[in-house]
Amino acid sequence: MYCYKCNGKINSDHIFCPHCGVKVKSEPIVITEVYKVKEKAEKKPEESKLKIEKTELPAVKVVPARRLLPAVFSAATKQRELKQPAITQADVNPFMIISDNIGAAFVPAAGDFKKMLGAIGPFYIMALALFIVFAGQAMIFGHNSVKPPVYLWYVAASVIFLAAEVSYRYRRVVSGMPEMPEKSSLTAEIIYVSVIAAVAAFFRLYIINETPAGFAYDEATISSNAVEMITKGSMYGVKYPVYVGGDIMHAAFPIYIVSFVFKIFGAGIVQARATMAVIGIVSVVAVYFLTRRMFGVKTAFAVGIIFAVMRWHVNFSRISFYCIYGVLIGILAVYFIYMALSRKKTFDFVMMGALLGLNAYGYVPGRMLYPAVIVTALFLAVKNFAFYRENLKKIFISIGVFFIVFAPLGLYFAGNPSQFMARTNQTSLLNEQLVKQWFHGHFTREQAIKDTFKKTFQMFTRYGDQNPRHNIMGRPVLDYVTGGLAVLGLGFMLLNSFNVFYFFIISLFVFFLVPGLLTIEAPQSLRVIYSMIPIIIFVGLVINRFFVYAAEQFAGMGRKAAVLIALIGCGIIAGINYKDYFEVQAKDNVCWSNFDTIGRTAAEFVMSKGDDWYGIVDSTFANKPFYFLAREKSRKSYGYYSPSLVPFANPEGKNIYYLLGSAHKNTAVYDLPRIYPKGRLITVYEKYNSAYVHMYAFEVDAQEAMANRDKELSEGFYARYFRNERWEGYPSLHRVDSVLSFDWNVSPVDGPFSAEWTAYLQTAGGVYEFAIDTNNYADLKIDGKTVLTVDMKNSISGGNPRINLSAGTHKIKVRYMDNIGYSRIHLRWKRPGASSFEIIDPMFLKPLK
Repeated sequence: MYCYKCNGKINSDHIFCPHCGVKVKSEPIVITEVYKVKEKAEKKPEESKLKIEKTELPAVKVVPARRLLPAVFSAATKQRELKQPAITQADVNPFMIISDNIGAAFVPAAGDFKKMLGAIGPFYIMALALFIVFAGQAMIFGHNSVKPPVYLWYVAASVIFLAAEVSYRYRRVVSGMPEMPEKSSLTAEIIYVSVIAAVAAFFRLYIINETPAGFAYDEATISSNAVEMITKGSMYGVKYPVYVGGDIMHAAFPIYIVSFVFKIFGAGIVQARATMAVIGIVSVVAVYFLTRRMFGVKTAFAVGIIFAVMRWHVNFSRISFYCIYGVLIGILAVYFIYMALSRKKTFDFVMMGALLGLNAYGYVPGRMLYPAVIVTALFLAVKNFAFYRENLKKIFISIGVFFIVFAPLGLYFAGNPSQFMARTNQTSLLNEQLVKQWFHGHFTREQAIKDTFKKTFQMFTRYGDQNPRHNIMGRPVLDYVTGGLAVLGLGFMLLNSFNVFYFFIISLFVFFLVPGLLTIEAPQSLRVIYSMIPIIIFVGLVINRFFVYAAEQFAGMGRKAAVLIALIGCGIIAGINYKDYFEVQAKDNVCWSNFDTIGRTAAEFVMSKGDDWYGIVDSTFANKPFYFLAREKSRKSYGYYSPSLVPFANPEGKNIYYLLGSAHKNTAVYDLPRIYPKGRLITVYEKYNSAYVHMYAFEVDAQEAMANRDKELSEGFYARYFRNERWEGYPSLHRVDSVLSFDWNVSPVDGPFSAEWTAYLQTAGGVYEFAIDTNNYADLKIDGKTVLTVDMKNSISGGNPRINLSAGTHKIKVRYMDNIGYSRIHLRWKRPGASSFEIIDPMFLKPLK
């Protein structure tokens, strides 16, 4: 029997054509009657008794010996049978079997409405849901201000998506056609996995030495511990630890992996990052096999591509952090939990226990996998207790394996209980004192928790993590398309949360968000990184239903068109993420500089100098990245800068160089050129913002350094720095400052301080205007008369900055007081006839002691 409209093959009991949805029968068919017919058809007939028949075999014809050889050769020349390709099969998810009861809580049980949905067809209904969710995305994605009713677009899209599933399942029940396992060839699957791995490798290894630009503190800490493990067999002095304290406070297992790589390939930035990049690539392949089990081959390929290019995962795969190793273990644990629930083999239970035990050795937020498993286990006990009776022995084996794997870390925590949550307590919203300090008393703990909840749930599609090492500041962590698919998948599962499979995935999502919900730094994409596992499953569910609905409603070209649309969507997602990471995030100057780039640049400069050079390095560069990258350079080849080392001559007769940060601009730009007229100033600008100076280098050959080793500055202010706020007592530091222009990120003396600068100012006759830029207190006197007073703390600015000065020399005195740290003071003047203010050049100043 064939449909009169599309000519598709149908059964005689069809009401609607399963291909085009047109009504082919007018008489009503009750669903229960269809099931009765199916049950009768499925009853096995009684096995018939075996009948033994006697058959007389024909006599064997004996071939003469002289004819035997040609017979052998003729048999060899027969056409050989073609070898059939190996076939692979993706079983139907047992938790997504056909049932006409889906949506019973939202869709009337009466058949008329379901018939209407069936007539429309699931693919068209889903297309409407996709349109609505992306319309919602357009109003929400990246917007700073969003009114709550806008989120109803997400709710509406989820309900319509559910209606599409009702339509699909109704049509399947009526047609009586069971869902068949998706089949593919082994060759095709090898190609799929290879393509996914290649895309993942490109996104994680491309220019990994340059992007991210620096080498972050945490990366250097892990790498330094790995080197210590190789050279000393210890971390922080502890022999072969299972847990590392200090700056890390994590299980040591990932460091052992880095140590292994360093042992083979040497220690360096590329080796450290490539280790995590490879783990990230393996994670992508693991996602393919996870979603293949859940949703089939085509869906797994699309999901694998999306996860391979996901900027959130790519970013952390290119950094030597703990988290990406933890995500891999999380994916594998979820895989074997699913297998234990569905396939129920002993091997699955053993691997589930092993991976749940190994999960504790990953990133700390991964521990939230345990409550998700426990809650799901309780739900399963209520819904299907028979599962426990049937698999009790396997469950006990799984628990035993878990405790064996977890034992080393568990014994450590038993002896050091304070370490178990030590890392979490440093950033927890539950710490009321920390909340008060962080929010400066503007939020109570309850208000802070409410604000954090809102920020955490909005970080995926509206406004994301502002840490430039984690994300493009404020950008949602998911791209526009992936975010929309994830919202739709989450909504669908929430509306069907009594399904054990959906309940488990939702539990994962909720519990993996808890570390972000309780952190004081919300939104925090690093601490909720495990939530990308349920998120990619949400995406997989939507893509799976897209393919299934297309196969249900269309034939031939229609199905191929659906596959093409999915591939185009994957291409769009890949393009968006490539641009966002390699063109926007990598070239954003804030992101570029926040990976301790200055420490790496300084270390590479030091390493580039030969043994005939001695360096004087800004002490602010001396951090973990600098020490790790310059570890092979003898400490005798460089020292740390202090004002007393201007001028300086190496006693061994070496060339010298100064390597200074932008805070020492005065020294680099004004002082050193006056001390060493033949020296060479090198100004290094930040790569993606040339308005900012990254650092200064000043090179002096040995002869020039020796010739000027006793030279003193003769231009500028004579400066006195006091270790109090009242300019009292003997100054802790006195020196000549060429110019009065400072941005202090490190105070010149410890603690709150005050300073005064005195000089003879050489002027031509005329009206001068002075300005002081500070965030503290400062005053200016010329020839004993107060010209200008600035007190930012008390919002006071007094005096007449315009003054008529005669030609000649005038005494000038500036006082400054700091009590807040990170302070600044800049004295500028506008000379007669000038149009703008400028720093007073040292040529107009002579130090006045």
